[in-house]
Order: sequence, then structure tokens, then C-alpha cells
Amino acid sequence: MKKTLANIRTLAALLIASATIAACSNDDGIVDNAQPAQQQAPQVYTLTLQAGKADNAQTRALDLDGTKLVAKWAAGEQVTVTRGTASLGTLSVKEGSVSADGQTCTFTGTLTGNIATDEVLTLTYHPMASLSAFGSQNGQLVSAAACDMATASVTVTAVDNGKNTITAGTAVFETKTAVLKINLQDTGGSALNASSLTISAGDAEIFTLSPLAVVGTLYFALPSAATVAAAKGITTDALAALPITFSAKVGDDTYTATKTGYPFAAGKYYETTLKMAKAAPTTVTLTPGQIGYLYGGDKKTIGDITIELTGDASFHGAGHMFVKGMFDPEIHHGPDEVTGAGTFTFTSSVGNIKRIDINHEYGSWSGAGAGWPASYEVYENGKFTWSGTPAASVTLNGSQDWEHECSIYNISSIVFTLEK
Repeated sequence: MKKTLANIRTLAALLIASATIAACSNDDGIVDNAQPAQQQAPQVYTLTLQAGKADNAQTRALDLDGTKLVAKWAAGEQVTVTRGTASLGTLSVKEGSVSADGQTCTFTGTLTGNIATDEVLTLTYHPMASLSAFGSQNGQLVSAAACDMATASVTVTAVDNGKNTITAGTAVFETKTAVLKINLQDTGGSALNASSLTISAGDAEIFTLSPLAVVGTLYFALPSAATVAAAKGITTDALAALPITFSAKVGDDTYTATKTGYPFAAGKYYETTLKMAKAAPTTVTLTPGQIGYLYGGDKKTIGDITIELTGDASFHGAGHMFVKGMFDPEIHHGPDEVTGAGTFTFTSSVGNIKRIDINHEYGSWSGAGAGWPASYEVYENGKFTWSGTPAASVTLNGSQDWEHECSIYNISSIVFTLEK
């Protein structure tokens, strides 16, 4: 919020110690016993300033007034005062000084330091140490107000060490944040009850707002594009070209929406309804109990994964999978002549499969196909893994004869890693 400041400060001053230089002589020459000059002790001053609102803050404040937000000072509000990186103290709104419309007030307080005429002091309303500090908001208007940041610079026009007061020029606060009023909805228009909202630029997270305490309309104070660009070490033009992703956590699901550029300018108020699509899960885990008993020709969909078997492939609900031909005495003279062939095809409905891990106890497999091990044999704590080119469907081939077996035993889970 822009706020205009002008007035004086008063307080008691500390005495300045003087330095003494002494010298003595001896037979060998002059010995310099000069003591280093004592530094001036910090002074304590009173500063009183009147505060108002600058023109560009008219949409920045956090009291609802019809269809816009109006900036108003409130009793008890404070600003910090710094000179460079040194903190000098805080000023508070003087009791009874806020005007009827909330646009002007008087700040008063004490500063400690060696302050001189013509020095520039910086006043900060709600200082935010980093971008991550904005994550403390919970979606309520009062929470956004606590992160609404503004700064002003004043020049010291007079220092009265007798009265321990400082006089400074008028201060005009420049808003450093935008205010966003947002409704989160799924693609069908239903409100999303999000527990957190993350905003990212490109692949880098800006901050996460969590935990959210509001369902429906949310309010946030957001750092301006200039502040974000400076924190990320890029230009505002570069930031404007990046994809900006909003990611909301709703129960176990994630909903996302992507826009181009970070549009939030300092001192502006924005209202929007953001339509968000349910994101593909990062991983899907199936257990033998979920899969059950399947044989060649069977097809089963469990959540986002469909499993289809052909030929001599089979899956047993106890946690075993095989490709195994059946012995037929009318065809085969002995078990050594038995052969089998079949496939398992895994298909994702929510994104390409990047990896499949079949966690099991022991087993062996041959002829699995692209992305699978060329040959595989494990006797304990096995992990039969596919890591080929990401695709919506992945096939596991099996070919069995008297020299080669395709059998995996005691499967605990099959984990699918999906592209986001």
C-alpha cells in the first residue's frame, strides 16, 4: 500500500566519549601511546511521520469495498526502518491517528543508531525475507494482508541531538506485491477443495501456499514479476516467456493449469477462475490381489492401468506370472518337447509409461523384448524392470521351451512410473 509519511521523532541521547592521546619518552626515543579514537555511541531518537497512500496503491489494499480492494491503515500496524542493511527500529501507527477513510495516519517510534542529516532511510511494511515466505498464506483475506509488502524512502532533513529528535521528509510507499482473488475449479466447473497450491516458473518452484484453510474463493498476496525475476536472476522479459504452472493438491490427486508468463504487477488486484485438469499420477502400484487370475485372451482394467494377456500367458492371484505351454501326450513324446508363447500388455490411460518394476522373490525370463532385460534369472529379492522408450502401452513377451523358462514367483507389487 502506498503511504505518505512526514513529521518528527524525539528521544534521549547518549553522551559521546572523547578519545585521548598520550605520549611519553625514554632514553631510547619517543614511544607513541596514543589510544584509538572511541567510536560514537549509538544515539536513540524519536521519529514521528505522517503516512498516506500513493496513487498506485488504490487497488492494492486488503479491505473489500464493492468490487475492488481498498488500502487502509489500521491501528497497531508497523513499519521497519533500515539504513542500507542495518536495522534501526520500528514505527507504529499512533493511537487515534487513522483518518476516517483509513487513508492517512501517523507513525511514531524510536530509532537507535548514529544518524546524520541527508541520510536516506528505508521504511518497509511487511518485510518478506524470501519468495518462500509468501507460502505462509492460507487463502484467507487476513492472511494475504499479512504478506502485503510496501516500501518507502525518506531523507533525514534535521537531527536535533539536544532534543534527540529526527525530522525526515515525506515518505511515499511503493507497493511490492499484487493481490490475487482466485477460484479453483476442475474442467467440469466444480470447485476444488485444495490443501495446497504451488506456483512454478518453468521447472523451478516459486513458492507453495499451504495449508489452505478455505474452500471456494481464495485471496493471496503475490510477489510482483519484478521481484520474482530478481530472485531468480533473470529478466522480466525472460520470466514473461516462461510457462507458469499452478499445481493444486486435492486429496491424493493433483490438478494443474499452465499459463504463459507471470503476469502479476506490483500494486494491482487480479480476479480469476482457474480451470485445472487432473494430472496423471507419478506412479501406480498394483498388487496380485488387485490383478487376480488372468489367462490368455483375458483383459482387465484396474484404475488407470489395463492388463491384457495372449497365448500361453497367465497370472495367478497368489503372485505368480508365467508363459508356459501345456503337455499334450498326443502331440509331445515328453515334457522336453513342450513349448509356449504369449504376451502381457500393460496400458496406461493417464500418461506414457516410463518404467515398470515387477517386485518379486525369484524367477527367470527369456525373450522379454525391447526395454526388458535380454536374459533374467534371480533367486531372491528380484526386480524385473522395463525401462524402454516411454509409451502408453508396454508389452512383455514370453517364449518357453525345454531350455528357457518364463516364470516369476511371489510377486509383491507391480509399480508403473508415468510421465507427468
